[in-house]
Amino acid sequence: MNGFKNYFDCAMDFAPRVNCLVGDNGAGKTNVLDAIHYLGNTRSYFSAGDLMNIRFGEDYFMLRGDFSCGGVEEEITCAVRKGQRKVMAKNRTEYDKLSEHFGQFPVVVVAPDDIELVLGASELRRKLVDSIISTYSRPYLQDLLHFNHALLQRNNLLKSWGRAGGLTAELLEPWDLQMTGPAMRIHEARKKFIERFIPVFNHWYDVVSEGREQPSIEFKSDLDARPMDALLLENRDRDCMLERTSAGPHRDELEFTLDGYALKKFASQGQKKTFLIALKLAQHGFLAGATGKTPLLLLDDVFDKMDENRTARLLELLKGDTIGQVFITDTHRDRIPAMLAETGIVPRTFFVRSGVVNPETQIV
Repeated sequence: MNGFKNYFDCAMDFAPRVNCLVGDNGAGKTNVLDAIHYLGNTRSYFSAGDLMNIRFGEDYFMLRGDFSCGGVEEEITCAVRKGQRKVMAKNRTEYDKLSEHFGQFPVVVVAPDDIELVLGASELRRKLVDSIISTYSRPYLQDLLHFNHALLQRNNLLKSWGRAGGLTAELLEPWDLQMTGPAMRIHEARKKFIERFIPVFNHWYDVVSEGREQPSIEFKSDLDARPMDALLLENRDRDCMLERTSAGPHRDELEFTLDGYALKKFASQGQKKTFLIALKLAQHGFLAGATGKTPLLLLDDVFDKMDENRTARLLELLKGDTIGQVFITDTHRDRIPAMLAETGIVPRTFFVRSGVVNPETQIV
């Protein structure tokens, strides 16, 4: 990688199974994981905009990674330059659209801020569902893009004309028509996904928690009761008052419970973290089955403030062949490598300092 975040120029040779990146906070461990996520998912996992990831004082960043999938070697590059569009390429052939690359090399990240999937707004849980389905379903991704574009245009109309009273049905109907078909297909795809995902999640929660509680995931949607065209018609006056589209798949929610109680309100910190890790391991397992490709698993500082029993339990899960290649960051130089060694896993460990990873600081 060149000019990426705090890295000027860096090359790393990763082990096919488990890799540990250790070093102080701010050294650049997470940035390595983000570079991997870029190459797999076309965008940063941690930053909102591409330009924010260009090293200070530089005009561009370039990422290159060699992926092995089914015995086939693929070179993936991502280049972002100020004032130009982002360019993704496979084997030096540029994609016309970034969506063409999405899902070819699935990546699953577990990071500290992911706890907001449990505690935060419903939008975060919808994004998780959309990310998973889009990885294996190109039609779903296209429906999502079309729906979001039409929703944005409809909301702009509502903001411009809603309360002023000048908004007519003729102005709204073209966008209503463009939203209806994609909305119904999105709803159906999400329902089918949740039905398939729940057993996978239950399995992983049972493994991680050792069967201590009974988790539940419930999908709730406005479209369970009404089709999209009826919802838009029924809520038209309300939408004008609110200046936004108040019903549709963009309002869907996932409700998480443990033993019948709302996870957000009643679960302990340990239970919430266990739920999150099980959710991400289920994402990993589900994508492996849906795509036929084992996703890369990136664990960013997930062991901070986690007790030794939970840490040892999670590391034990990495022994099996189902997990695939794993990248772990930690601020303690010896903790995770030592605990992995106890499970029989010998990781390749990299010591990161101030955006520099030299060959002589790689601990194999």
